[in-house]
Amino acid sequence: AAAAAARWHACLGFDCEDWLVEHPDNPAKVVRHIEQTYLSRCDYVSVPSRAIAARLVADYDIPPPIVLYNVFPLHLAARLEHPAFRPRHSRLRLHWFGQVIGPGRGIEDAIAAAGALGDQAELYVRGRVATSYREVLEQLAKRMGALVTFLPHVDHDDLIASLGEYDVGLALEQPGNLPNALTV
Repeated sequence: AAAAAARWHACLGFDCEDWLVEHPDNPAKVVRHIEQTYLSRCDYVSVPSRAIAARLVADYDIPPPIVLYNVFPLHLAARLEHPAFRPRHSRLRLHWFGQVIGPGRGIEDAIAAAGALGDQAELYVRGRVATSYREVLEQLAKRMGALVTFLPHVDHDDLIASLGEYDVGLALEQPGNLPNALTV
């Protein structure tokens, strides 16, 4: 992208969705090299939080990035019925969603908690999940006695409309994960 922008005298931008250099799945040395080389050339840098913006400014001496919070537009919630008027369920309905269902996202803790509640709760997990990891979670749910239902990934407009079906939304960011902490 940088080469194309230079060749065509175009603007270069970067949308930093996460604190990449500290992400456990990324090779820090490579990410740092890319960020050091290209962030200062960008005409536009956006980030999901002020904390990440501050880190990029401090580490790379760039102008403050634009903060774009990763939230859904409020008008999508207008279709939701007020919680007081929603039908009651026989079990507490817990809901977690993400683009990807994977380890280190707190889902294992939610399964353990749902298991501790017995048949008084059920956990709904929505997103894309590898078959092998789904099997790990299903085995954990069985051991813990948790009722867990996996739901497919849906478009964000449909996701918001579906949230009225659940009692509790779970945000399961794990302690010690600096990229998630800076994003939140």
